Amino acid sequence: TSDDIVRYLRDQWAGLFQRLLQDASRKKEVNMIENLKATASTLNNLVSFLTEERLKGDQAIKDILLSTHPAFAAIKKATKISYRVVFYTFDELNALLSARSFKLDPNPSNAESYEWDNEKSENGIRVWKSIFDDDNRLKILTPSEWEDKWVSTYKLGPPSESRESDIPF
Repeated sequence: TSDDIVRYLRDQWAGLFQRLLQDASRKKEVNMIENLKATASTLNNLVSFLTEERLKGDQAIKDILLSTHPAFAAIKKATKISYRVVFYTFDELNALLSARSFKLDPNPSNAESYEWDNEKSENGIRVWKSIFDDDNRLKILTPSEWEDKWVSTYKLGPPSESRESDIPF
């Protein structure tokens, strides 16, 4: 009869719909398992890499700390440079600042720091010598060890009379 056919079709549709819901639920579980496998693989690779690097004497950790040195951000902010700043030695810092029209002051106001003056912007940058080692290489410092006073800016005083007398009018 038609009632038997309708009942039979309802049962079939209900079974198909239930199976569809179960498959959708399993797909989520399968995706989660695949993500966990990928994470586990990444962690295994990381452990292997760090174990190998540990045998090399912590050089990888030093390289990571040096590549994210807080002095880079401080110099970038002080000079208002819009691109990445990286230097590993005093000479590299001096070259960077010289390219930005800063001149190294041979007679800094503080014996514990280097000072660069930029007469165009009438600003100066002071960098403490303590961030460099005896070979003038940048010391490895973490952000928690960093002190903001180690890189600072200052305003230059009024121009000297000799500069004012050079004005042609």
